[in-house]
Amino acid sequence: MKVLPKILILKTEEQQADYFFDREFSYFDYTEIDSDEWQSNAQVIEPDNEILYNEFIENNLLYQIDYEEELNEYNNQTGYEVTAEDDDRFRDWLVDKYYDRFIDWKLEELHVFPMWNTIFFAKSNSIASNLQNNVDKLYSLGLTLVSYNDSTGIMVNSAGHSFYADYWIPLYKNINKWIKEVDEKQYKEYIKKNILTLSQDILTDNEMKELTKLLND
Repeated sequence: MKVLPKILILKTEEQQADYFFDREFSYFDYTEIDSDEWQSNAQVIEPDNEILYNEFIENNLLYQIDYEEELNEYNNQTGYEVTAEDDDRFRDWLVDKYYDRFIDWKLEELHVFPMWNTIFFAKSNSIASNLQNNVDKLYSLGLTLVSYNDSTGIMVNSAGHSFYADYWIPLYKNINKWIKEVDEKQYKEYIKKNILTLSQDILTDNEMKELTKLLND
């Protein structure tokens, strides 16, 4: 007796992202736990400070200050001739000067309360480790990494997007890397190889020769 094989064909990015995400993550409903317990034990795993500094300045601080005045003050204090806000020295000086605002912004930005009341927890230590090693990339996708009771999960921290197009597909292309993009030639070679592999158990030798010839023509 033989066990019947299960053949899964996932042709689109969305189908593949859906399959891999369900395989690797469990869904956790935030409303099912005590909010005080969650606040006490959940901790955001922060991206690199430079990423946070740049985002704070570009998306928050520059709308609240007179940029030219700040730049002139910095140049007068230091003797430098900085001309752009993306200069690392000027950026760090701005963060130091408005550090209290930065902390308030960061606490609001990196909160532990999940949008949609859902946290997606990694089902294995290897997946959790890969997420922790890619916290900066996750943040750039709009995903916050959180640890809770020895588990690691991700939270969506924005709205008005397609979960697949903006989160899950980029996650599996750029971080977990199960979705592979190839050119037309590589695609055809891959399909041909797998058709031949799947056919070996059900075709005779002569039939395999005919199929091989057909695929190579």
